[in-house]
Amino acid sequence: MTIYSKEFKYTIIKRMMPLNNESVGAISRETGLSEGTLHSCKKRGHRSNGL
Repeated sequence: MTIYSKEFKYTIIKRMMPLNNESVGAISRETGLSEGTLHSCKKRGHRSNGL
């Protein structure tokens, strides 16, 4: 299992949030992360980081 840094996770989550609103599909293709993983990260990140 790959472990990502907090900075990487924050950057990815921020890209999915309003102002940037990048699509999960585009980020998935770019990073190789599954769309399901990105949706989960977005949900958790939004709650825990107050984004």
